[in-house]
Amino acid sequence: MGAIVVRVAGFKMLVWIHVAIEALALVSYGVAVGLGLYLAINLNLLDQAHPFIGLVLSALLLMQPILGLVHHRFYKKHTGRTMWSYAHLSFGRLSIFLGLINGGLGLQLAFAGPRAKMIYGIVAGVVGVCYLAAIALGETKRKRTHSRQDEKEHNGRDTVGSGSRGEPAVESSGRA
Repeated sequence: MGAIVVRVAGFKMLVWIHVAIEALALVSYGVAVGLGLYLAINLNLLDQAHPFIGLVLSALLLMQPILGLVHHRFYKKHTGRTMWSYAHLSFGRLSIFLGLINGGLGLQLAFAGPRAKMIYGIVAGVVGVCYLAAIALGETKRKRTHSRQDEKEHNGRDTVGSGSRGEPAVESSGRA
């Protein structure tokens, strides 16, 4: 949810909404990992794919807050994406899709019925499509914003039309 919100919404304190949502998700995931490890140890299931992927996800998700903080600091300093940005984005995207896959593996491990698997498949598919759409929308918005900034820097003024037909913005000389 936090990854979708940060791409679709656009307001000043958005990064902190993203942080809050992701922190809540990380705490929830920590509880799930604890319960999962308890079950996997007691039922001798640690050799199965679901717990293994869950532990890999734990490592990825525990790195995300650190990568996110470093990404944010460097993004502000360099006013653009850095290697830390791409690491944070890539690990986040990988985690989301591994999590969607692992949810299905968990149902299989729990011997869930076909109806539960079908419902999960539909929900996971919708979530995956929504996330891909959010990525596409976010990247499109980002490219538009950067092309406007590049144009502004190139021309020395804001040429994103202030008029109704997209005429260049009129520069103020500072005189009344």
